[in-house]
Order: sequence, then C-alpha cells, then structure tokens
Amino acid sequence: MSGASVEVRVAILAPQALFRECLGRVLASAGVQLAGESGDPSELIPHIDQNRPRVALIDVGGRLEESVALVERLHQLHPDVAILVLADDIGPGVVDRFFQNGASGCLDKRTTSCEALVDAVGSVARGASIFPAQSFESLLQKRPEPDARVRMLGMLSVREREVLAYISAGADNLKIASHLGISERTVKAHVSSLYRKLNQENRTQIALLARELGVRPPSAV
Repeated sequence: MSGASVEVRVAILAPQALFRECLGRVLASAGVQLAGESGDPSELIPHIDQNRPRVALIDVGGRLEESVALVERLHQLHPDVAILVLADDIGPGVVDRFFQNGASGCLDKRTTSCEALVDAVGSVARGASIFPAQSFESLLQKRPEPDARVRMLGMLSVREREVLAYISAGADNLKIASHLGISERTVKAHVSSLYRKLNQENRTQIALLARELGVRPPSAV
C-alpha cells in the first residue's frame, strides 16, 4: 500500500465487530499503531484520554445523529486529534455537518479501498482535510471558467480571503478566530458573506470551491 509505514496512532470506533477487526488489521499491516478499538461510542473518548492517538477513525454505522454529536464532543475535548469519518450516506449536507463539528475527513465506506483508507489516515494526521470523491465530482461538473474564478476572488475582501483559506484547510470558526486574532462572531459574519458572494449553500461546498479557485490552505493550520 502507498500509505504503508505511516507513523501514527489511531483509535477506532466501529459498531460491527467484523468490520472493526478488519479496519484494525488493514491499518496495522500498513504500520499504523492502534490506540484502542471499540464498538461502543461511550468508550471512544476514554480510549483517547488514556492512549492519546493522533487520529480517531469513526464508522457512523447508521448512527448519524449520535456520530455527529460524538465528533463535536471529541473535537471540543481533544482539538489536536484528527477525526476521520466513515459513512454510508455522504451527501453534501451530511459531510458538511461533520466538518462543521470538527471532522478532518469523511470517506464513503462503500467505495473506499484499503489503500485509500491508509492514505487518508496519514493525510489527516498531517493536518490535511479529506473530502469524499463524489464531492469533487459534483464540483467539477460546475467548475467556474478561468475569468469567473478571477471575478469570484475579486469580490472578496482581504479578510474574507484569509477566512476562505482556513476553511479550505478544514478549520472551524473557533480555530480561524484564534489564528486571525478576531472574535468567533466576526468569523461567522465573514463565512455568511462568503456563502452569499460565492453562491454556495454549505461549508463543504465553500472548501471545495476554494481549492478549485486555487486558494492555498495556511501552513499554520
């Protein structure tokens, strides 16, 4: 696998024992260290408190609302832990909810290969954001022409471009506020303005469009 020898510790949450065991074996065979496995959401955070992994791999397993709440709580308690979500339903609204609540990546477990999973674990551990392939395909179908890209960026203020760059890296409003030295309320106002000016419906779409427009994520994220 191309992601072999990834030096990172991962905690796994997956409700189905067989799938959980398979995930562990795939990651272990690629050199990833396991820092706890569980099928019970209530056990994940204690595992992380004790073992301090770099990545938490969460299989939604049909428990969308519970998983979103868990991602939010985990991100609040351990903002340094990258959260990678595996889900059956990866529609834009679902993906956006996970990213808004602190996830670093989201994969469609129906189509993700073992190699892609290992690569994604390594990527989020290094601070990257991982979007489902379908999100990119949807964006490419309506990608703006070069002149339109210039016009889009020209509509944005310097601060809005800065906020856009952080969104493209998967940063939440609190992290953006901290990096830019502004209030979270001000960040929310800039994000709302970006929705309007870029004609996008959610944060995931904005992040994808930012990358299409060539906006580079800040190295500090």
